[in-house]
Amino acid sequence: MSAPLHLAADAASRDEVEHFPVRSHRFEDVANLYVVAEVVGVGLVAFMAARLYWREGFDWVPPILDVLVPSAAVALIVGIVNVRGGRMASALSSGPIFMWSALRAILIAFATIVTALFVLKISDVYSRGMLLSQLVAVAAAILFMRAIFQKYLRTQLARGNLETERVVVIGSLARDGAFLGRLLRAGNRIVSAQTLEGVLQDGSSASLVKDLVKTCRSWGVTRVVIALPAQHSGVASDIVEGLAETPVTVNVVLPGVQCPVFRSSANSFHGLATAEIDNRPLNSWDLAVKRIFDIVVSFSALVLLAPLLTFVAVAIRLDSPGPVLFRQTRHGYGNRAIRVIKFRSMRVVEDGAAFRQATRNDPRITRIGRFIRRTNLDELPQLFNVLLGEMSIVGPRPHPIALNETFADQIKWFNRRHNIKPGITGWAQVNGYRGETKTLDRMEGRVAHDLWYLENWSFLLDLKIMIVTVFSPLAYRDAG
Repeated sequence: MSAPLHLAADAASRDEVEHFPVRSHRFEDVANLYVVAEVVGVGLVAFMAARLYWREGFDWVPPILDVLVPSAAVALIVGIVNVRGGRMASALSSGPIFMWSALRAILIAFATIVTALFVLKISDVYSRGMLLSQLVAVAAAILFMRAIFQKYLRTQLARGNLETERVVVIGSLARDGAFLGRLLRAGNRIVSAQTLEGVLQDGSSASLVKDLVKTCRSWGVTRVVIALPAQHSGVASDIVEGLAETPVTVNVVLPGVQCPVFRSSANSFHGLATAEIDNRPLNSWDLAVKRIFDIVVSFSALVLLAPLLTFVAVAIRLDSPGPVLFRQTRHGYGNRAIRVIKFRSMRVVEDGAAFRQATRNDPRITRIGRFIRRTNLDELPQLFNVLLGEMSIVGPRPHPIALNETFADQIKWFNRRHNIKPGITGWAQVNGYRGETKTLDRMEGRVAHDLWYLENWSFLLDLKIMIVTVFSPLAYRDAG
């Protein structure tokens, strides 16, 4: 399968783009692995440095917890600072930012530890010499690890093995060989590059936007760069509005404004001054917090609820013939298809075009099925989807694909709800929008609540929704 590449550049740049090596590693995945490795490495070095300090300097080894707790705290804070500040991306730059950010993280970590020891009045238990030994050892270790990691990244970039982003270029930059070359050398994969000359002439952008959204979803595009002249701002606006339903970052080039390539700026993209629109509702830190929460809750729930899950499975098996579990295709993050796991509550197992939404007193629902639907027990197997990273504990409920296709063209911003992972429960559900959507206004209400959740997400809001899901009658209304 080849990318929908439409180049209007010179022959040299066309050849460079079309024959650039297919990248085998994504920077985001490599960076996440490195963050884990750095946290583990920092913790081990801090622990060993403290142990050596006491053993070699005083011929005495303190209780293991007295050394383990501050070491683990240092490692954890270093990891949080790195993720919270989005510092991993600086590893791709040629300057010293990546190294300086390591020292900054270490100083923040040790300052936090010292402050905590002072506030808790246990600073006399921990030697200043031990903390100083840890500081020096950790600083040396993290600088060494980052130097190795940065060298690895540069080697992989030079070989064309590292993919930083998947980019679509629209407008005059599609014929700019120098700009396309900079993108490639920075590890970007150019999925499509189009001048839109034909579209600009007839002024119709509807089909263009539709195809662009489809390309972004199919290829997992993370960034779209738009460079159109001011007289065609209407087309640019249509593109930006259409892309709001995808989790991509849009950079609109400001005509006549240039930034030095060497200057780092929040709104500078490879030397171009741009207006940046980020359609992802959560930043890297929010995503990390939400993912950790999902893993902890889903794993704990599966362990604690194992007897209940077993009981429900046996009851379904004895109540009616058919499988205990079934998987239904639904739209997940970025409109990608996922297979959602549920307890079977009907006498039929429908999916795809054959799907027909359940209604109140639906004769297809079994006796046990009616009970587990009204108590939300049929949703519990989706904890496995959460553990696998396909879903979240809290988020917009995933609709069957047939239902999505019915309403997507009737409700504005309908697919924007897919800019975050779907959830087992959500804001719409705890406000009474659960079950059958008989009318358009019913679905509009559900979508409106989902979009409100995206714009107002917080960790505390997720906790509130989880609690309300269990105790509020609204979360169970229309469930059967």
